[in-house]
Amino acid sequence: MADLDFISESISTLYCGTDLDIEQLIIQTLARLPEEVQEFVCSSCRFLSIGRSANALVLSGSIALPFPLHSPEGIKWAIEQGRIEALLLNPPKLILLSEHIVDEYEQEDSLSIVAHEIAHAYLGHEPRHVRDEVNLPAEREVEACLLARQWGFSGRGTDAESRAAAFTDCFKSTTAK
Repeated sequence: MADLDFISESISTLYCGTDLDIEQLIIQTLARLPEEVQEFVCSSCRFLSIGRSANALVLSGSIALPFPLHSPEGIKWAIEQGRIEALLLNPPKLILLSEHIVDEYEQEDSLSIVAHEIAHAYLGHEPRHVRDEVNLPAEREVEACLLARQWGFSGRGTDAESRAAAFTDCFKSTTAK
């Protein structure tokens, strides 16, 4: 695994935000991940602070590019960056983190929430939930929880049963309307 000094030096390219507690949480989480996952995060993920609106969320990084990639400007920009193929085939993942995960949860809970979101990105989960796939969000939550647990985390981010139940209940209430 990468050492803590290397991760600390790399954080400025990974994290867009000003909350030093969130920055430290990301560093501590990365330090505990397997090396191949650390490499994935460093090459394919970016973290963004979202204030205190939600715990955490993973989005396709293409929403953060200066232009939509399907537009002529977006394609021109990607070509100029020398990354057209990589960006089209595998846009970076944005991991949005709320500052309240630091304020409201114990340390291991907070670390496991970050690991859980990294697991979603690592597994290639997209935030799309199709109405006909009621169980899909719950299944993805379970997969992310189990992977975070496999990486050695415990706490809220690894509680598969409650995460799946929350998504199933939330999804059923929106489809019942």
